[in-house]
Amino acid sequence: MTDKCWFVLRQTHYPPPSIPATGTKASASGAICLGHLIPDLKHLDQVINSESGPKPYPATMSVLETSKWELKWNINSSSSTSASVSVNVPAALLPVGTNTSVGAAFKKSVCNYWEFERLDTAIVQLRRSYIDDSLEDKDVQRFLEGKKVLGMKSWTLYMISGIVIARGAQIVSAEENESSGAHAAGGVNVQGAADISASAERAKDTSTKQSWTKASDFVWAVRLTKIKKGLFEDDDNWKMETAAKGATFSKGSGNDTEAKVEGDLVAEGLDLARDVTVLKDEGGDFVIIPNLGSPT
Repeated sequence: MTDKCWFVLRQTHYPPPSIPATGTKASASGAICLGHLIPDLKHLDQVINSESGPKPYPATMSVLETSKWELKWNINSSSSTSASVSVNVPAALLPVGTNTSVGAAFKKSVCNYWEFERLDTAIVQLRRSYIDDSLEDKDVQRFLEGKKVLGMKSWTLYMISGIVIARGAQIVSAEENESSGAHAAGGVNVQGAADISASAERAKDTSTKQSWTKASDFVWAVRLTKIKKGLFEDDDNWKMETAAKGATFSKGSGNDTEAKVEGDLVAEGLDLARDVTVLKDEGGDFVIIPNLGSPT
């Protein structure tokens, strides 16, 4: 069981932040920092409190840093779905018997191969007092005010509690293919006359490729803490948990745990067939990788 679930950014142009010593009055600086707040899992880089930056980390919230060397990521996955339905109108109800069928098919394949000279990780164990202070930021308050309904508000935010810095990264290959199709066919049978039928088909194929062999250091992935307040709860009566919660609280293992993580991502509005690929590495960490065409 692990509490580490990492969300990979689509962009590779955010440089590593400057992280000051814990317990000082200095704040971290950079486009993506520990303590930044974002609105949801589809917009990992849209920081709400970007103007003032994250609050200084208190002495009780130490930044823990580790490194891994010479990593290789090889991701291959494919999925397909299909569905069809037919509708029959009984002749007893209408003088004309009608038969209609509709079908759809979707297939996706992902093949990514990345290499890193080193991945540096920095995480913090967030304190409620730190989150309370961060929620008082004027930009955050303005965002929360927009969540009011009839004078009451429920809201969900995500605070960045971990970052992964990629150093010496290269994409050997990254390729995604999608194909989708739909068809409809209808038939009308009139007694004593020949069958009359009509059909239509639609198909779409897309393919995206990219590769590069050298890049400057950048923020590769983030770990998130979900902060949520219910509609009838006081502003200071919020709850927090690591996103996705299945990686934290699941008692299962293997595919069962992965299914819980996937279910949690679907509950957050992500389409697993189109938006992301879920990968579990040898260390038990879940890595959520956005597909090339997704908004994440």
